[in-house]
Amino acid sequence: MIVFKFFPACVVVVLILVSCQNKELPKGEGKKDSSIPTHVSYGITLQLVDSTSVRSVVKGDKAEVYEAKMITILTGNVQLLLYKPFTTTIETILKCDSAVVYDNTKDMTAFGNVDVTSFTSKTNVKTPLLRWLQIPQKFTSDKAVEIDSPSETISGIGFESDKDLVNYTIYKVTGRTK
Repeated sequence: MIVFKFFPACVVVVLILVSCQNKELPKGEGKKDSSIPTHVSYGITLQLVDSTSVRSVVKGDKAEVYEAKMITILTGNVQLLLYKPFTTTIETILKCDSAVVYDNTKDMTAFGNVDVTSFTSKTNVKTPLLRWLQIPQKFTSDKAVEIDSPSETISGIGFESDKDLVNYTIYKVTGRTK
């Protein structure tokens, strides 16, 4: 009879001891996999604001956010709209198949059928890869480019330009003037 009186107390003590054991997770368990997106969104629009005005807008059919890598990958009908300062007028538009936006700098690398048009200079640039650098507000590429402006059509390898496509430099140039 004495055993039955202490049995519930013994069960409680055993359960407490078992639940207090220090269990370690297997290596890698509980860690985030940086190859898997943290967030996925569809029909995305990102606004990059400076003070009180929108400087640029990035759009895409799909966005995958990788917080550990601090990047956002956009795919499908990607567009970068660059605005005239303190207005709602689009100055330049970039279109491409996909892009990577670097979260800490807001720089962007555009891939596949990159097509940039400046409404200010009436100039168009086509290339397979182009980088947009947010702070200096310029485009760069080390790939083949073709520039079509009102005064000339130029091709080359390597390119730098302001966002208006007015002041540009092409490396390894081939082309003709109009």
